[in-house]
Order: sequence, then structure tokens, then C-alpha cells
Amino acid sequence: MDGTPASGSAFYVDGITFYESGNANLDFTECSFTFDENYMNVTINYVPEGNYNPSILTAFLDDGTYYFYVVGKLGTPSAKYTTDDVTFTPIDAYRAKGSDYHEKSALYIDTSGLTPGIQYDLIVSIPINQPPNLYYPENGTVIESNYPDYNKVILSWEDCANQYYGVISKYPDFSTIWYESTIQDAEWDVTLDSGTYYWKIQAYDEVNEQYSEPSVGTFSIGNAPSKPGYAKIYAKNESTGVNLTNFSVDLYNDTTYITKSTTTGSIEFSSSEIVEGEYIAKIYANGYSPRWRIIESPETITAYLAAEDMASLVSFNLIDYTNQFKYRETKLLITRPADAGTLTISENYFDAAGLNKVYLENNVNYDLTLQTTSLERSVGPYVATQTDFVSLVVGDIELIPPSTVYGGFNYSIQKTNESVILTWTAPAGSLYSPFIYNITDTSSGEMVYSISSIAPQGIATFNYPSTEKQYYIQFWANTSGGELLHQEYCRSDQQLIDLQVSDYWYNVVSFFILATFGLLFGYRSSKIGAFLTSILALGLYVAGFLRVSEAIAAFVVVLGLLAILGGRKQ
Repeated sequence: MDGTPASGSAFYVDGITFYESGNANLDFTECSFTFDENYMNVTINYVPEGNYNPSILTAFLDDGTYYFYVVGKLGTPSAKYTTDDVTFTPIDAYRAKGSDYHEKSALYIDTSGLTPGIQYDLIVSIPINQPPNLYYPENGTVIESNYPDYNKVILSWEDCANQYYGVISKYPDFSTIWYESTIQDAEWDVTLDSGTYYWKIQAYDEVNEQYSEPSVGTFSIGNAPSKPGYAKIYAKNESTGVNLTNFSVDLYNDTTYITKSTTTGSIEFSSSEIVEGEYIAKIYANGYSPRWRIIESPETITAYLAAEDMASLVSFNLIDYTNQFKYRETKLLITRPADAGTLTISENYFDAAGLNKVYLENNVNYDLTLQTTSLERSVGPYVATQTDFVSLVVGDIELIPPSTVYGGFNYSIQKTNESVILTWTAPAGSLYSPFIYNITDTSSGEMVYSISSIAPQGIATFNYPSTEKQYYIQFWANTSGGELLHQEYCRSDQQLIDLQVSDYWYNVVSFFILATFGLLFGYRSSKIGAFLTSILALGLYVAGFLRVSEAIAAFVVVLGLLAILGGRKQ
């Protein structure tokens, strides 16, 4: 009850302010609330002390309809007042509820006709909002299910208030709440699995802070109610296979999120905690990188965790040219062979940006597979060597052909405008020692990228840190078919003609060609030589032999030589 007496003879109750003057004894503490079908009734004990000085009861009201009754001990109404048939006096600045100033109207009730010393009950009847009509789903409606665990339902009702409170339960007594929310509009979007639901909406009145009794309805979603679920999870060290006794699991889906820890080597989720269906489990432990697995409840799984000091974080980016593998509906399954069979290392969906981040042990051969509800595509093998960003391209996959050269060892180096990608296969016995792959900045001599591996398969990506610099690639491998040495130069602007030489020799060759060309034609005519030399310089620039500054410098040098020759000829 909002009815603590204020200073003087003021009394506040839910948007109404009472004030009494004269000989009256208004007992603020003896106040009760009752509700009938349409009204909230506030009853206050009232005892006039004498009629020689009439007491006046004043009610300061907001807009609305109110009813006042004064009832004697025998229960006979002695007076009735209604806001429909009395005149209000505007009060522009009255402090309601001890805080802000509001515009109010004043209703003066003369109680001088009441007998002094006899208790009366002043009853204020305030109409309350009626329960809103529920529009959809109609009571008893069965909604056809679109998906077993994902059905969007839009609840709607009569728009009769500024604010609503909604509750959804699977029990008619609402003993367990499935959803609850405070809503500003007369619609509520929810996502539900199959089953029968009960829902109720309460409408709030912003003025008097009272609300109606809730409207209650029920509906069903067309599939059978969810079956009880179950999940049990074990964890092992991926490298050694040793059981982990201390670990934790976060198990979640659209409607559930449960976290559990164990010191005994297993974690169970009972039928009272989860239902049948799909969940995502994050398994983690101290000293280990986390794993994500998809669980189809009921199911028992073993998670394989990589030690933190042995794993690299690899970000797989899905690029689909077939438009069949949508990000949020596509799983990346990562497995590895073992003596006891194939181990499932990771299984999780791509995020909204098309990324799937996984911790993988270094120099271990993994198999990658893309899966949807109806499609499966093998991406091929992958070996992690360091933290990396790898694109998985569907519809444009290039496989390295088998080779009998170098004992079966094979590799390819792909250059793009953003990166250099090394891909290799090393059958058993093809390498005597780990190969060495280095990339050096030719301007500073600094090694900017390096790996060494004896893994059977893998991909290594180097992203250009600068678009202006040239880089030197060196690949060396000691294979059973002899030593392999690969050297080349590259830069992000991708020269169209690659002579496997550095920028220095590109410039020397270009200057020589320009000088020779200019001298041949300049001997006969300086103007013709200058013109043809400029055309050749432009051609070398387009072909990638010269940058703009180098082409200009070469052209100036040649023009100088032609001027000298022309002077001598004269």
C-alpha cells in the first residue's frame, strides 16, 4: 500500500491525494484495499469530531472517473459523490506523492452532516483497466511447426495500455516460467519449440499504477512435446590421450545455458535439465585451449583438448561460390586419424561473419569437412604451424597433383595481391629433415616470415605487410629424391613478367634496354630516339619492370645521352 502519512493531514494512495481540514479524525493507518470485477476500492476509517466546525475532505485527482461513498456502521450509504456530476476546481501546482508538481483537479466533499464521534468508512472506488482481449493465437489454437526446435510465434492482444507484462509457461498454473517480459507494444515475438503453452498478459495503467487481472490463453505448436534429453561429456589430452579429471562445460542453445564443472572426469546433463535436440558444448580446462562440439541430445562424447603451449589459433574463413553453404547453417568438422580410429576434434557452426576459430596442435595433420543438413563437402587436409587465417573455398578448390619427383614430396607457391600461400604434401619417407621456408624483406634484409616443418601436409599463408616493398622467397627441402631449392622475388602489385630476379637487376636490365634502344635510333635522329625511348619506357612500366619513379629516371638519363650524342654529331 502506498499510504504512509505525509506531514500535516495529507494522505496519498495510488495517484489520489487526500487532504482533510476541520474537526475530523482521518485514520491513515486503518486503510484497506479490495477489488471487485471493475473497481479497486480504497476504504479509510473516518470519524468526525463535531459539526460546529464542519470538516472538509478534499481529493486531488488526475483525469478519470472516480466514485466516493461514505458508509456508516450499519453499512447504509450516507452520501455518494461521483466525478461525473460534481464540479472540479483546477489546481495548477500541487505536489503529488511528495515529489513532482502535477496539474490536478480538486473535489471538495462536505462531511458536516455526519454524526460526530461515530465511525464512518470513506470508500473511494477507482475503475481499473479491464483485461485486454487476446487476439492471436486464439485460445486452443494449434500452430503448425516449421522447425523442430525453432518456431517464431507473434503473440498479439488488444492495445489498451501504455505497458504490458507478458508471461509464457508450459504449465497452466505458471509454476515454471518459460518466458517473461515487459512489453511496450501490443505484440510479442517469441521463439518456441514444440509443445503446449499457456500465456497471460497484464495491462498497466500509467496514471494510477494499477493493472487489471491478466488475460490468460493457451496454444500448441504442432509437433509432439519435447522428449527428455541427456548428455555426458568426457575430456582427454589430445596429444597423449590421458583422461582429464578437472574441466568445465558450457552447454547452450537458443533457450538454455548451463555451466558445470567436475573433478571426477565426466559431466552429465540430466533429462530435467535438457530436452532432446541440438546443443553446443564449450569444453575448457586450466592449461588447455577450449574446444567446441555440437551435441545431439541424448548423446555421450569425448572431447580432445590441446595443451595451450602446443596449439595455434587458426581462423577458417568460409568462401562459398556455390551458394549452398550458408554461414550460420554450415558446420566445420575437424578430425584427425588415430590408432583407435578417427577422432572428432572440433565441430561448430561458422559465425555471422563466416569465421570459425579453432585451436589446433602444431604440425599435426587434420582433415576438414563442411556440413549442412543436406550437404557434405570434404575440404582436404590442413596442418597448423602458427596462428593463421585460412580461407576455405567451396567451388574453386585446387589440389596438388601427386609427384614421383623428390621422393613424392610436392609443393606449390601461389601469389596474390594480398598474400603468398605455400601448400605442400610430404608422403612418409619423402623428407629426411624438416623443410625450411623463409621470406625476406629485400630493402632491409629482415626475415619477415619463416616456418620449418616435417608435417605430411599443410598450408602456410604470408600476408604482405607493405604494398611497396619487394620480398625474397626461399624454399629448401632435403628429400629422398635429392635437395630441392626454390628462390624467387615477389611483391603485392604482382609483376606480370617474373624473371626470378631482384629489383636491382630489374633496374639494371631496364636501363640497359632503354639505353641500347635510344642509342640505336638516336644515332640517326635525336627526336626519333627520344620518342621511341619514351614509348619503350612506358611499355616496361606497364609490363611491371619499372615503377613510375624508375621509368622517369631512366627516361631522363637516356635523354641526356641523346643530347650529348646529338651535340657531338653537330
